[in-house]
Amino acid sequence: MLAHADFRAIWRRFRLQCRSVEVVRSCALKAYRKLARAQEPATGLQLPSRAHAQPARYLSVVAIAKNEGRYLREWIEFQRLMGVEHVYLYDNGSTDDSGAIVAPYVAEGFVTVIPWVTFDAGAHPQRQAYAHALCNFGSQFRWMAFIDLDEFLFPVTAPNLVEVLSGYEDCPCLCVAWFDFGFGGHESAPAGLVIENYTQRAPFPLAPELRNWKSIVQPAVVARVTGAHMFELVSGITGGFDERKNPVTSKIRDDVLPRGAVLRVNHYFTRSRQEFVVKVNRIMTGFGSSSPEYWKKKKQRIAEMIEVETVRDDVILRFAQEVRERVFSASLSFTRKRRNKMVVCHADESLALSDSKIASHL
Repeated sequence: MLAHADFRAIWRRFRLQCRSVEVVRSCALKAYRKLARAQEPATGLQLPSRAHAQPARYLSVVAIAKNEGRYLREWIEFQRLMGVEHVYLYDNGSTDDSGAIVAPYVAEGFVTVIPWVTFDAGAHPQRQAYAHALCNFGSQFRWMAFIDLDEFLFPVTAPNLVEVLSGYEDCPCLCVAWFDFGFGGHESAPAGLVIENYTQRAPFPLAPELRNWKSIVQPAVVARVTGAHMFELVSGITGGFDERKNPVTSKIRDDVLPRGAVLRVNHYFTRSRQEFVVKVNRIMTGFGSSSPEYWKKKKQRIAEMIEVETVRDDVILRFAQEVRERVFSASLSFTRKRRNKMVVCHADESLALSDSKIASHL
């Protein structure tokens, strides 16, 4: 049981860092709950011991997605530009054109799609997907990055991720800072690239409730998937290391947060206002003890916090022209293949009709 004095100390520390009374209360309670759980058994998905074979490939990305067809092509082409060798896409029950969009990438062997409809209402499908990827595909790669379709992981100055990661092979897990982007003034989804359309984000360092990171791990040393952002390593550490190679185990302390000077994750949390409404209303299941309403309110609160104050961030735009050209080329190829397929189908139908006419005269 925590002493009352401990809680008061936490409260005083957070009052100096937070922007509003509501954020102060939320962050202090979160810190209190975290400390209160310190003596509880470890949570998350424990992974079986795995053979430590020398991986033949270097970098893959794992993501779980649902109805992201509109953005899939840009996101996949961006991964390729970053030096990613393979993408494992866990499809959480998409009903849009995601399958058709990703099909050419599957055919060429760049993407593997794993059907991943939620099968446990009380569990987190994202955490389950990450555990599945580590156990089934992790041995093939030196590094695995775990991000979402609204996240773009990139180096600040280097040409690609591979060049950066080669300097961190002594770190089992890299924690990459989140930069949260808001509506960007868009009521509805604009044409063009996400990375060009949304350039307004919350100031960094972020308010405590917005602080987070995504992880790039060496799969062989992951012992447990504790959540979508953190992993427990075989060394017993839950967390990882920042770009300065300092330990990162807390989202609360400023001095142990990744800074985003070498690697960043641009998190396009809301996209347009209309899309954000759809995103929030799509939440139908809670995880663990949290209800769907809790998650909906949390996402709405985060969006409001991002929009309180924004700054322009165009660091990622140095990749925009190349991404745009790749997306256009992929779209053109997709359209041509679909048109050719339609021509073949019409030809087959005409041939079948001719055969039937011939047969009727025999």
